[in-house]
Amino acid sequence: ADGASKRWQLRPEMFPFTKEASSEPGSRAIAEQLRCCARFYPHRADTGGFFVALFRKPALAGVPPSMAPAAPAGLGDTGAPANGRAHPLLMARWRRVKAEDTAWQEICTFFGLDETWTLAQLRSGLLFWQLLGGEVARVSLVSQGVARMVDATPSDRKPLPWVRLGVFLFEQLPRNFLQGAAATRWQVAAEGAALVAPLVGRRRLQIGAGSLAKLLRAPHRQVLLEELPGVLVGTTVHETMSDGRHVCGGVLVSATDGAGQPVELPGALTPQMLRLLIDNREAEALAEACGEALGCKGRAGGGALAAASPGCWRGCAECIGGLLQRRKRAPA
Repeated sequence: ADGASKRWQLRPEMFPFTKEASSEPGSRAIAEQLRCCARFYPHRADTGGFFVALFRKPALAGVPPSMAPAAPAGLGDTGAPANGRAHPLLMARWRRVKAEDTAWQEICTFFGLDETWTLAQLRSGLLFWQLLGGEVARVSLVSQGVARMVDATPSDRKPLPWVRLGVFLFEQLPRNFLQGAAATRWQVAAEGAALVAPLVGRRRLQIGAGSLAKLLRAPHRQVLLEELPGVLVGTTVHETMSDGRHVCGGVLVSATDGAGQPVELPGALTPQMLRLLIDNREAEALAEACGEALGCKGRAGGGALAAASPGCWRGCAECIGGLLQRRKRAPA
């Protein structure tokens, strides 16, 4: 036990901005360098704890540029080698989105993206395709700083293998879901829903806290449209159907919080249902946190929580707004 406590002991040098550490020689220079570092705490991001630092390598020490190793053959787009075996984290490849890309035009038309915004991002080179197995899987948005890093040529002329770029805005619908029924295979990505919300002119639904509670406790987080009265009223999901039926596929669901502010979630319309496209952990955490606040027990998608009394779920609907607002403001 004593050995373990010494091994995991917190030491002053781990926290260079404390009063004690700042008095050490060279602490000011260290603190200045740490501006390029970030520490991610597990309790703030629901992850493991880790530390990230940005290093700059100005040149190959002691090696003339003429002797620097050449870029390996077979590297197509930014990312993993086109041939040969690669690490699983490096299987994704990245390519800039172009205005003439068919998939991008499909996304813009289906979701009615703001044209001024899309043109600005394309000119700045901030939109990237993530390719998996040679097929476009997601669209990501990067900062201007990341875009410059992608364009930079390393001093050793070895292309950087990018594991992840930016935040995902759109992605493919789950495999085998709405095959042959959806007008397009694209949906809003959960992590980019708040960024996309001001830009989407079509495929938006507004639901109240009560409807959100019903969706969270339903199996697979999907509910018959007839059980959500008025959810399609005033929306743009009927635009291309001559018989007035809604168009199946991805939607952006705005859930109203207690302060009247929308929190954006990805969803999809099937011929008869509305489904939230969030994972089990996210849905269960939201429902369980709400249930604990009201003295309810169980899990989303069935079980004791789904069988809770109507009064309990009315209270659940009222507190969901606050929980969603905290989720929206939580640091990434």
